[in-house]
Amino acid sequence: MGDGPPLRDQCQGCSSLSYDQEWQRAFGVKLCLMCKANDDLVSKGHAKELFQLTDADFKKLGSLSKANPRHKDWTAMRLYLQSQVEAAAHKKYGSAEGIEEHRRSQLEARLEAKAKKRTRTLQADAKEADKLARIRRRIETDAGPLVASSGQLAGTEGRRELAQGVVEEL
Repeated sequence: MGDGPPLRDQCQGCSSLSYDQEWQRAFGVKLCLMCKANDDLVSKGHAKELFQLTDADFKKLGSLSKANPRHKDWTAMRLYLQSQVEAAAHKKYGSAEGIEEHRRSQLEARLEAKAKKRTRTLQADAKEADKLARIRRRIETDAGPLVASSGQLAGTEGRRELAQGVVEEL
């Protein structure tokens, strides 16, 4: 009687005859309430961070959709079975060390990109400062003779001609 093949409709963890049909539809596993409590769910964002998986990797996994607990108006969050996410990560990277190595390389690449952007920004700022300094020197050089001769120009018409001359030269 007990030596026969296992029943198809029973918990995969403890062989209980009842299991959660929602989990069976979502994840393809039959687990009772007790066994289900031992297998954690993880959000997609957290799983991406922990296990370094891409959106394409998640398409292969089952998931549950739940309302976002922090922002009710936002898109529903996707929850994945942590054991399945871990298995997919181990298949992709080989081991926990492979996952960690990939995480480190991603972090280094981000830091390097940030440093390059900072360098480009500093170079652009220095170039802009140099350009402004050249313009300032040119104005001072060109305005020197005009200021000296401005005493010769009379009234507002003379000042207007002086101002137009400086603007046109720039």
